[in-house]
Amino acid sequence: SLSMRSQHFLWKYLKKFRGQKATPPGPNTWQFSLWAFFGTYVGVFILTSINNRIKEIEYREYYIFILINSMGAVAAMLFSAPTSPLVQPRNLFGGHLIAATSAVLIDYVSNKKHHPDTYLMPPWVSAPMAPMVAIFIQAKAGLIHPPSCSACLIYGMGLPYVKNIGWLYIACPVLLDCVLLLIAAVLINNLSKDRSYPLYW
Repeated sequence: SLSMRSQHFLWKYLKKFRGQKATPPGPNTWQFSLWAFFGTYVGVFILTSINNRIKEIEYREYYIFILINSMGAVAAMLFSAPTSPLVQPRNLFGGHLIAATSAVLIDYVSNKKHHPDTYLMPPWVSAPMAPMVAIFIQAKAGLIHPPSCSACLIYGMGLPYVKNIGWLYIACPVLLDCVLLLIAAVLINNLSKDRSYPLYW
């Protein structure tokens, strides 16, 4: 009966909450942790130092910037999980290109600033659509890169200075940040005899 099937589904569903009794990973070595420590700092420092120098360059109503918060997660993944498929160059660039384009396009279609006479939805409704679309396309294309979905929300729920740069957001800061962090990851990870990055391009 429908009632029995529903109970059976619910029981199996709730059982999954207990976990699958898999063994969690143990701690990494001091050497691995120090490389992650050093690489993450250098990667983010490159972005913050450049951002500090260019923030006086005016663009439209505000200014140019290259630092977005999601790049902290990108840097951490590049240096703490350099063998993960999620941080290989094609995922890094492809994921961010898909995500940033989705964010700007959805904002352009739904933002009343661009279409005052055909206002579709408020930002708190439209902003979640960008990571939804982005992760679907990434998954289908084999280019999943989770931190890129944060870049969607940074734009979708962004402050006026973020929305000010419009389509430029895709190239700068998003893809420019990816280029800088990728260079740092290749140069720093390969200094260690125990690391090799990337696994493939």
